[in-house]
Amino acid sequence: MKSVLLALLTVLPPGAVSLHLPKYTGWFRIDGSMILRRELNAHQSQRDFFGESERVWSQIDNEITRPLDYLTNSPYSQQPKFLFHCTTKQSAKKIAESGVIYASEKSNGGDAFLGDGVYFTAIPANWADPEVVKANNWGWQNIAKYRHRDNAFVRINFDALVNLPWNPEIAFDKKRNANFCVKVPRGDLSVTLPELDAEIWFHPVDHDDEPERFWSAKRGYYAKKQTWKNTRGYAKQKRWY
Repeated sequence: MKSVLLALLTVLPPGAVSLHLPKYTGWFRIDGSMILRRELNAHQSQRDFFGESERVWSQIDNEITRPLDYLTNSPYSQQPKFLFHCTTKQSAKKIAESGVIYASEKSNGGDAFLGDGVYFTAIPANWADPEVVKANNWGWQNIAKYRHRDNAFVRINFDALVNLPWNPEIAFDKKRNANFCVKVPRGDLSVTLPELDAEIWFHPVDHDDEPERFWSAKRGYYAKKQTWKNTRGYAKQKRWY
């Protein structure tokens, strides 16, 4: 059987520019945490890896019924489709007003563990367990401290970011390949760039329902409620709450 690693080398289309993410799989557990490549290497088949009760989802919240086929055939098994910048609702409103996300800087007391820049995660902030999102972004020990920092998120297109004309320098964490820092020389990243297809979403109180779309680069502010469920066209499964 062709190895998972060799199969992944043929996933991206010719000419595509991306990052080399050796640990990224695009497989997410029931709570939104990502299954890492090293967890796959010890298994030889879908049946070997998955018990009868084990299920996995893609980043866009579709269940993956044939995970190893997904690894071979989907470009999103090698890189994310979207990146998410988690923030507060107040800060998200400022991003919509200004059209930019300002860089986090260590010198200003920021949590810039990959250096100064604009931070994103591949963990699906739209549907993952909020504690998983906060633990991924700021550590389990800081969940209470940053309890409001995932009440909103900016979603952008990963491939468009990597292929911007000014070739942004992008750092990523080496352990999980789930967090990204965009080095922005002028100190901010424009979310109005058409290529990024940026959208801002708000989570309801206690994350007890679908997130609501607040703003997009294409259409501006949304006067009528637009939830993840009715914009994606499928019913979200309430898996963790």
